Amino acid sequence: MRTGFINVTAANGFVVKNLMIEGRKNLSRDGLKTLINIDKNSPLFAQDLREIQMRIQGLTWVKTAIVGRHLPDTLYIKITERDPVALWQRGGALAVVDDEAVVLTDYNVQKFKNLLVVVGEDAPQNARALLKILNNVPSIQARVDAAKWIGKRRWDLTLNNKIVLRLPAEHPEDALKKLAALHANDAVLDRPITAIDLRDNGRIIVQTTPGDASKIDAYSNGTTAVKDKDI
Repeated sequence: MRTGFINVTAANGFVVKNLMIEGRKNLSRDGLKTLINIDKNSPLFAQDLREIQMRIQGLTWVKTAIVGRHLPDTLYIKITERDPVALWQRGGALAVVDDEAVVLTDYNVQKFKNLLVVVGEDAPQNARALLKILNNVPSIQARVDAAKWIGKRRWDLTLNNKIVLRLPAEHPEDALKKLAALHANDAVLDRPITAIDLRDNGRIIVQTTPGDASKIDAYSNGTTAVKDKDI
């Protein structure tokens, strides 16, 4: 009966003439077509939608996939891709990851060079929260090159001029906003500094290279400049 139904419907025009794919961003359309492997003009009702769905969901980029028929002649696929949030550095190599630490690809990562580089075992799972914080402090966000997840509780940020910002575990956004205000008034991030420690809520500790501490003024109340060896 099933074979007869498929033959009758195919004879009446219910064959695959179109493939409609929605939601594709980073996946290759040609690669998807190869994976699906359906010949044009094959019977529409002969296609095993569940099997096609499982094949697509086996791709690392795919979070969910819906496969259906749009009568009379279209196979419809709706994909929700995983969202790449960071470049995860492990053992000197970079991989594109989502916020569940799923490795999406380690091939041609240059395409994703605008993503933040994160380091640390649980860094990907915590990257989205960090990005939200940075988005609220754009003057700092524009300078951040990389972030290291420290002690499973807080971040160290490396800026594009190699200054390291040591963020507190609690209320890191408040600490960054305080630093952004300080920079707006005194250009502290353009001074001869190697690190800024923001972990003490009562003060900001500025770390300089040996011999440069004398070049750092007291930018504002609660700011302390120290030599590299003192940190």
